[in-house]
Amino acid sequence: MFYKFETIKKIEIDCTSYCNAFCGACDRNVDGGENQSNLKLNHIDLQDWRTFVTTNDLSNIQEIIFNGNFGDFSMHPHFIEMMEILAEVKTNVYLNLNTNGGARNTKFWHDLAVVLQKFAKHDIKWGIDGLEHNHDVYRRGIDWKKRIDNLRAFNNAGGNSIWKCIVFDYNKNEIDAISDFAKTIGCVAFQTNRNRSIPLRMKAYKDFPQQELTSPDLKTFNEFYKREDRFNSETPTPPTNAKKVFGDYSCPYAQEGMIQIDPWGKVWPCCYISGRQVDRKTNFNYSKYKDNHITNNLEIICEMFVDDLTMAWKLNSIDTCNKCGGKQKPAPIYDM
Repeated sequence: MFYKFETIKKIEIDCTSYCNAFCGACDRNVDGGENQSNLKLNHIDLQDWRTFVTTNDLSNIQEIIFNGNFGDFSMHPHFIEMMEILAEVKTNVYLNLNTNGGARNTKFWHDLAVVLQKFAKHDIKWGIDGLEHNHDVYRRGIDWKKRIDNLRAFNNAGGNSIWKCIVFDYNKNEIDAISDFAKTIGCVAFQTNRNRSIPLRMKAYKDFPQQELTSPDLKTFNEFYKREDRFNSETPTPPTNAKKVFGDYSCPYAQEGMIQIDPWGKVWPCCYISGRQVDRKTNFNYSKYKDNHITNNLEIICEMFVDDLTMAWKLNSIDTCNKCGGKQKPAPIYDM
C-alpha cells in the first residue's frame, strides 16, 4: 500500500518560496517574469521545523531532498540552523540539495559544507547551464562571479558538489568545456539534464529580453548529450528500498516512496500536486486537506492520502496524475 507511513523513505522539502532567479520554466513566475499573483512568500517556520524533526517522524527516512517548486533553499534565513537541528536527531541520512548557487556569500557556503559533513552523505546539485558568457540565459538574474565564488568556498570546505547543466541548443556544443571547468573547481561530478519544454518561451522582463529557447529532442539528447561524469571514485547513492508498481506506467513519487513538503509547511503526495497550488491548473481538491501540516504527526498525515489517491488512480480522476511527466495515460492501479 503506497503512502502508508512505513513506505515513505524520502522527503522532498521546498523550505522557502523566495528565490533570487527568474528561470523560464519555474512554477513561481510567469514565463521567466513576474511572480505568480497567488504566490505567498514564506519560509518554513523554524519552530515548526523543530516540531517536525523527531525520531518518530524520521524513523524510516533514508533521503531528504531540498528542492523547490517555488524557492531556493539558500534563501531561507535559518537554513544552517535547520541542518543543525536535524543533525541532533538524525545523521544517518542522505541529504540531496539543489541550488542555483547565486545567493548568500562565501561564509554561508563554507559553513554549510561544514555542517553537512555531520551526515552520512550529502550532495549539492548546482544548476549552472553554461559558462560565464551564457550561464544566465535560462537562469536569469544570477551573477557569475558570485555563484562561482560560492561554489569554490563550498568545495574548499569539504562539500560535495555536482554541477548540473540543462542542455539547450545555445550550450550543447560546450558540454565538454563545462564539465572540464566543473572538475577544475573541485566538483565531484558533472551531470546534464534535458529541457522538457520545447520550445521554452520566456517573456521580456526587467532587463531580460524576450527569448525562445530550443533544445535537442529526447532521442538526440540521449544519444549525444546525456552525461554523468564522476571525478572521483565515490559510488552513486543506492536507491531507497521502495516498492515498485505494476505495468508500463509508474507514479514517480509513490514508486520512490517519497512525499513533498511545501514552503508553508504543508505535506503533499508529490511536487506536481504541490506546485499546482498557485496556478490551480488541476482538479485536485486542496480544500479537503486542513491538517496536513508538519506540526501534525507524519503517520497521521500519510493516512490522509492513502484511500483518496488509491481511489483516484482507479478512477483516473486526478488530472495531475494522469498527465504526470507529460504522459497522457491513466494513472496506475496499485495492488491493495
